[in-house]
Amino acid sequence: MVLLRFILCLVLLGVALPAEAGGAWPRGKGKFFGSLTWSSWGEYAGYIAALTGQSTTTPLESTEEIGTYFEYGLSDRLTFGLDGYHRPAATTGSTILFLRAALAPASGPNRYSTEIGVGTIRDGPGTGQQVIRAGLAWGRGYESRFGNGWAEVDAKVGHVSEDAVFYYKADATLGLNRTDRNTWILQLQLGAIDDNPGYARLAPSLVRRLGNRFSVEAGLLAGVQNDNSAGLKLGGWLDF
Repeated sequence: MVLLRFILCLVLLGVALPAEAGGAWPRGKGKFFGSLTWSSWGEYAGYIAALTGQSTTTPLESTEEIGTYFEYGLSDRLTFGLDGYHRPAATTGSTILFLRAALAPASGPNRYSTEIGVGTIRDGPGTGQQVIRAGLAWGRGYESRFGNGWAEVDAKVGHVSEDAVFYYKADATLGLNRTDRNTWILQLQLGAIDDNPGYARLAPSLVRRLGNRFSVEAGLLAGVQNDNSAGLKLGGWLDF
């Protein structure tokens, strides 16, 4: 089904965000974070094989996507946000509004949160279905001789109303603040649709803070199981 393939593409591309940008950590009352990203991925191994004459099979076309994300702290434990993307060539996309709540006071090393979101998913011009999404997240900071960092697991399940399709994803993130301005991130992205075979993808990235409020991100995407795509991501972040 076209819709199933589309939803799979939706969950295949995850956004790697550090602790201060979401997940198990609440934003904080009156604080804002926003990002705009551009991503491109496809079967680049197939393109290389075709160019070098090692394969005559036509590789998959690459996909370009523009992602938007923002969140605002309604209180010290409640965060409101928007998670969306648009693929211009396919005229597809999704927009989800969500509320995330901290599950326990920030008195210990661990952080827990739960999330509920509603929105639409578009499979072409003028089409759309309602989506409801729920999630749980755990996170914890750490110290090392290489710098301070954090570990996080963010799991979500979504339901597409009209086709009664469930999708699942879980992002396991390890971040390291090498300096006050450089942050390294390694993320393992897992997911599946209904009872179809799941996928796994690695997404390493570097975030460079350019000022008090603005940062830039550069990252790679590489499929490791049931996903033979590879790509890159560039983005800008604003927080205050």
